[in-house]
Amino acid sequence: MTASKADGSPVDEAAAASDLGRLNPAKLSALSPAKQALAERRLRARRANNGAVPWSDRDSGPEMSDAQQGMFLIDQTTGGTAYNVAQAFRMLGPLDTDALKRAVDEVVRRHEVLRSRFVIGPNDGARVEVLTSAEADFDTATVADVDTFVHSEVTRPFDLGAGSNFRIRLGRLGPDDHVLVMVTHHIVSDSVSKHIIAGELATLYADFRAGRPSSLPEPALQYYDYTRWQAKLLADSDQLDWWRATLQGAPEWTELPCDRPAPSAAGVGGAKHTHQLDSALVRRLDTYARGQRATPFMVLLAAYAGLLERYSGQGDVVIGSPTTGRHREELRSVVGLFINTLPLRVDTSGSPSFEQLVARTRASAIGAYRHQDVAFDRIVREVAPRRVAGRNPLFQTIMTVKSDRVTVPDFAELDVTAINYDGGWAKFDLALICYETPDGLAVLWQYSTDMFDESTIQRLAGQFERLLTLGLDNPTQPVDALGLATVDDLRYLSGLNEVTANPTGSLLHDLMAQQALRTPDAQAVGDETGWITYRELDERSNALAHHLVSLGVRPDSRVAICLNRSIALEVALVGVLKAGGAYVPLDPGYPADRLAYMLDDCDAVALLTATAVHTSVPSHPNTVLIDQVDLSTLPTSPPVTDVRSDNLAYVIYTSGSTGRPKGVLLEHRSVAVQLQWMQRTFALGPQDTVLQKTPFSFDVAGWELLWTPMSGARLFMARPDGHRDTSYLCDVISRQRVTVLNFVPSMLSAFTDHLDPDRCRTVRLVIACGEALSDAVKDRCLETLPRAELFNLYGPTEAAISVAYEQCLKERSVSLGRPIPTSTAYVFDQGGGQQPLGMPGELNLGGAQLARGYLGRPELTAEKFFDHDLGRLYRTGDRAVWGLDGRLQFLGRLDDQVKLRGFRIELGEVESVLVGHVGVSQACVVVA
Repeated sequence: MTASKADGSPVDEAAAASDLGRLNPAKLSALSPAKQALAERRLRARRANNGAVPWSDRDSGPEMSDAQQGMFLIDQTTGGTAYNVAQAFRMLGPLDTDALKRAVDEVVRRHEVLRSRFVIGPNDGARVEVLTSAEADFDTATVADVDTFVHSEVTRPFDLGAGSNFRIRLGRLGPDDHVLVMVTHHIVSDSVSKHIIAGELATLYADFRAGRPSSLPEPALQYYDYTRWQAKLLADSDQLDWWRATLQGAPEWTELPCDRPAPSAAGVGGAKHTHQLDSALVRRLDTYARGQRATPFMVLLAAYAGLLERYSGQGDVVIGSPTTGRHREELRSVVGLFINTLPLRVDTSGSPSFEQLVARTRASAIGAYRHQDVAFDRIVREVAPRRVAGRNPLFQTIMTVKSDRVTVPDFAELDVTAINYDGGWAKFDLALICYETPDGLAVLWQYSTDMFDESTIQRLAGQFERLLTLGLDNPTQPVDALGLATVDDLRYLSGLNEVTANPTGSLLHDLMAQQALRTPDAQAVGDETGWITYRELDERSNALAHHLVSLGVRPDSRVAICLNRSIALEVALVGVLKAGGAYVPLDPGYPADRLAYMLDDCDAVALLTATAVHTSVPSHPNTVLIDQVDLSTLPTSPPVTDVRSDNLAYVIYTSGSTGRPKGVLLEHRSVAVQLQWMQRTFALGPQDTVLQKTPFSFDVAGWELLWTPMSGARLFMARPDGHRDTSYLCDVISRQRVTVLNFVPSMLSAFTDHLDPDRCRTVRLVIACGEALSDAVKDRCLETLPRAELFNLYGPTEAAISVAYEQCLKERSVSLGRPIPTSTAYVFDQGGGQQPLGMPGELNLGGAQLARGYLGRPELTAEKFFDHDLGRLYRTGDRAVWGLDGRLQFLGRLDDQVKLRGFRIELGEVESVLVGHVGVSQACVVVA
């Protein structure tokens, strides 16, 4: 890789960033002449000091740096040892412990920051005091196990208020075999400081062992010279303004692909996983970076941002980038807390190509390096993001590039080797640390074990390498279209979508007629007025079908039904199917304008309604008042039609993004496949009573109205608006011994909050569908209805009722489960390729339940329904992910569509209604 700083910043850009004398021309021109003259004098003074702000007066007292203030707050609030900075060495040979003790004390004398104590001062403010003299905490002990000794010292906390922030422990394994452990608290040192301390210790040890005085020159600067300078610099520069502007509107956190939510309290339990990028890939990375006038770090950061974008879909990613904070020559040998972590905000929106993403990342990094004198803690205070317990502000993941070279100090006459140790800490949710090695690039993933499983990190590591490789191969291709799924991923996903049930050519009304022959005298449908038998349902619907045929109903003819929930509604629905037509449900509660539009758009051959709702329904030449038709004069045998399984069964209108509701065309075969699967899965029978309470215009009502009369079970029709009254529902469940319920989750929540468990003891099955089911509602349902099984079903209107399902259990969170045996579900990236496990994308559905398309909308049908190598598919617009456990998770919408109590609402339609001067009350009815 090309030469770059340890923090990944390019050498030439870092040098340019150190010229803090640059003035913003726009700001300069806005100043008064007197202030312009002052600014120019400051500029000349800084340039005369070789581009740096003059160091402050040493006579003033010490001031804590911004980073120290943040570190002190962490120590006071969380404690622990995650911020202990340690190094350990094995020393073989004759060790002079007196010389070593003198060397340790001299190191403490040389660096006043190691003699600091941190206390709460007047007015509860944090204060630093430098002790005039102090000895290091030094001790020698006999030890038996090296790892145990090192771990015990590294994980022992400090008392910062007592001035204890640096200790050395010498473990004696034998006469000429020792272990040296040096530990400082992060508030007084960083990774560079510990190497400075070790180097000085080795030099001083050699001097004192040889009887020489110290050969080290006195430090020209102390850490607290830097802290005073830092305060003055920020008062005179516009760096804070730059950070405020850059981070305005940044996401509060980046959604990481974690296995568990972040804990409410900050945890430090961590683990590591190392992944090696081979030398050939690293050489390509180096060459590409040079061609883009970037550093390899910037390209790697772009790949990481692209990977996070593939998971989060946020369009805006913030990643922390640690820097040494020592970009000024004067600070290279000063002990103290200089390391800084810069929030690098990368714009990942608009589906950028890999090349564009690298350019955006480069610009973000260069801007941050030019303003890196502002400590992260100061940035947080200035930007003031919303703080969440257990979450790091601004970013939760970091990335850096380091060298894997370990500096071992040269102690005279001793054979010294470094001891590697792992404290098991994770200061961030996820850290990506790249080490340059002779064999290429080692990528170390350090992660919170509270949030991630090792298998997830292994998968991320492979996807990071794959995205980087594909980006270098196809730099002009959108990052979100790079195919990250491996052969193993595709094989596993294929198994999840294996179709095991063959679609049938059944007609819905034939299935109902067959059941009527089996149980003619059993109760079929009831409402508050009484019950009819299966024979009566069959004969009445046959008679109505003959009447509809006489009105011109043929296969694929649409017949609108506008009725309240009642026995007559079931007779009308079955009668339309037996006539060969397709029913179109119209909710009597809809606004008149919407009903008129739907009636006209579906080109209905006839309108079935009743006297009670007739006045609210638009006129139609073939209006049939079902309560006034004398069915007794019509044949009770089924009419002869040439309807086939590929003819329409119903047309359901759903909200339209253009402002017009759109009709979805569902065929007999699609609906029959769904209902036959439901019967195989849930086994309705004469012992069951299904409560029909779902609004007729909602497609989920179809399984209540169509499945029940195929199974021999009883269907009870709740009174109009009764589905909103929990007390009424409990009464019906008790009176009619209801066993099966269907709920939209929001209504299930309201029901379980107020139900009487004693009156619902007969319920054995609850089906939730129509909108996302939360864990809280799931748990409440299982708690209040302990005898019932709860199933979560998923499916858009564009597929017959449901295409995925799962039984809900107390011990696991809710998901969509898996496709039913006649359906398929694929999660695609922007390029139309399958996303790997765990990576979100757009959910696309296939299989026998797909709708024919949209009524009278060929362009929209062609847009949403498309042919693919995997078959005919439908774009749902839903964001989903295949979990590692083989369960499909719903993550929300990719557009502005919302659902209210299961009804799909396109905001475009709401806007159209409002613009059309419909009253607000009517607009509310549309979405209610």
